[in-house]
Amino acid sequence: MGYLLAALLGGFFVFNSQATPKKAEKIAVSALQKRFPGAQVDVAIEGKRGLNVVRGKFTKVRVTLAHFGTLSELPLQVSDGQQMRKSGGKKRAPSEGRVGLLELQLRDFLWNDLRVDAADLTFRDVVFDRDLLKKQGRISIISSGAATAHLTIPAASLEALMRSRLKDVQEARLTLQNGQVSVVGKRPAPLVGVLVPFTLTANLATRNGNEIWLDEPQVKVGDVPLLAALTNSLVGDVNPVYVFDRAKKWPFLVQLTAVQTVNNKLELTGNLTFGASPAAPAPTSP
Repeated sequence: MGYLLAALLGGFFVFNSQATPKKAEKIAVSALQKRFPGAQVDVAIEGKRGLNVVRGKFTKVRVTLAHFGTLSELPLQVSDGQQMRKSGGKKRAPSEGRVGLLELQLRDFLWNDLRVDAADLTFRDVVFDRDLLKKQGRISIISSGAATAHLTIPAASLEALMRSRLKDVQEARLTLQNGQVSVVGKRPAPLVGVLVPFTLTANLATRNGNEIWLDEPQVKVGDVPLLAALTNSLVGDVNPVYVFDRAKKWPFLVQLTAVQTVNNKLELTGNLTFGASPAAPAPTSP
């Protein structure tokens, strides 16, 4: 998301003392449209005119971006607010820009290979290094208050993941209803190899903060329920269904707080803690 914020704020520093939030909105929209041709863009900015705009200080910034393609990484870094940088032979703290409330409303995009219908991200009390943004176009977050995220993921996205992992299941179809995931298809019967109906049902749960798991799975091959040991072995190829920041390279800790299934879509809610240790927690056993 870093380049979104950079595109949004980078053009503000050309303003003089007559700068206004409305002018900043126009520059932000233009910058984002150049970065994402064909995307639907809307920007709303609240704050005082004049030097506050020039200094990158705003009360509220809301960005809505739809149909813009793929996000493959988060080019966002966290700096130590106490860390001093060399400038002209002298050490000094980075200059600070501030956004009281930053809202990013992203619609219809790919997160790597995962289709996302909507992502609503909210950051409060964001302090960033204004010099790095102005000179290098990079966002370096010095500090951030409470940050939350809400994602809506269509069943088709999870269906693609399931198909890639349940390799013996043919014509797999996935649905999300009533807090459960259901996968139906066809699978070769043991020994004879004849295709028979396959059904997997399970609850969806969050584990280890940033992982989505199938919980309490039940599997039928034909009309015969599989034993628990066979079911767990099969689901072991699926779990975890998805891991946010698997490589632990993001500048914030993801803590999923809720998972729901509504209208054949997966709804995820979580907290983002900037500057938290990225060390992986001990894995949770199935």
